[in-house]
Amino acid sequence: MLVAFSIADQCRARQVDNDRAKISLASLGAGFGALYDAYNNPAFCDARAAVAFLGGTLRLDDISSRYFDKHSREAAERGAAAPELERAIPLLQAGIAAAARIGLDAEIVKLLPQAETLTFDRLKELVCHFSYAKQ
Repeated sequence: MLVAFSIADQCRARQVDNDRAKISLASLGAGFGALYDAYNNPAFCDARAAVAFLGGTLRLDDISSRYFDKHSREAAERGAAAPELERAIPLLQAGIAAAARIGLDAEIVKLLPQAETLTFDRLKELVCHFSYAKQ
């Protein structure tokens, strides 16, 4: 939940940049993979495909690129379709909300907004900038 918050619009610490997005999305992909393995909830698999897509649009080093390739491949093997940009953010939001429903530490619940209220417009804007630059 903290990783998701770090790239959400509600985190006022700073606007999400390439490096923060790259690290956070790669971490979320690993988390969604573990949650899918534990709960078999397709929302986690779809969210993993979404972070792989979103992360893949960014400027990546070799290690990050391999992480996103792995997330994409494993999500596809489990039945997730590669999303388009307009679908990726809602899939990410659904995965975060599903993870929060499993349960969070009481101290984290006090400090962070409800998972269902997190928005990612600044992340979407960043992804759009990188997507357009690659065209």
